[in-house]
Amino acid sequence: MISVLFFGDIVGAKGRSRLKRDLPLLLEKYHFDFVLANAENAAHGKGITPKIIDELLECGFDAFSLGNHSYSKNEVMWLDPSKPVAFPKNLIGQFQNQHTTIIKKNDHTLALMSVMGNVFMENTDASWVDELQSMTQVKADIKICDFHAETTSEKYILLHTFHHKLQAIIGTHTHVQTNDAQIYDGCAYITDVGMCGPYPSILGRDVDEVIRRFIKKEKTHYTISEEEAMLSFVLITFNDEYHPTNIKSYSVLPHENVLELINDCDIMNMLRR
Repeated sequence: MISVLFFGDIVGAKGRSRLKRDLPLLLEKYHFDFVLANAENAAHGKGITPKIIDELLECGFDAFSLGNHSYSKNEVMWLDPSKPVAFPKNLIGQFQNQHTTIIKKNDHTLALMSVMGNVFMENTDASWVDELQSMTQVKADIKICDFHAETTSEKYILLHTFHHKLQAIIGTHTHVQTNDAQIYDGCAYITDVGMCGPYPSILGRDVDEVIRRFIKKEKTHYTISEEEAMLSFVLITFNDEYHPTNIKSYSVLPHENVLELINDCDIMNMLRR
């Protein structure tokens, strides 16, 4: 059995801090073959930096996908291209060709690819349909696409179009975990895996600031909430032929212990070290 953990959008310092604390505990107790995350909000809520990528790799991650905030921090331009980071192929920017990262681990290869939706999204220069057709030709045992998109309908369109070419499709961007984790015709799927960020908040942002901007039309900064972080992630297992056998979603609130919350799951017992 091959196992993959995929964490939802990491939001700001609080999200990073919770993962630095809890991920090593998970890895000490359980055997996971691959640990992935969307990191486009990891640097102060918008973008990434080389330093933050290195910090997250040190705590146990294998690779990251990004989204519409990929280029929000100027420091990203100095990111080492060899780092396991997948930028959306159809997002205009310096790293468009770095859209798929391949990780070789435990005699298995996993390809993590990134593409953005077109509905209500800016700076995309091509349809994800055209881009994914070529991206799925990559050679790997397991192919996972992070579809960073706004609408649930567009995400389901991708599922019904590409389920036969991908082993997993993970939706990101909305920061709210959906209740539809499933295996559809041989493809593990969830519309949105959620976020690893401050809770309560408004998608990780400070509640009062967002309300002032939305209701009172005030000009505000992009301030991340100072509340403690929740964790949202999915666990996907694959058989020896690399077909998905299970996908389960988890949402861990700040006051909850991640080890206690998942301890009773049968599949976790199978992964126990």
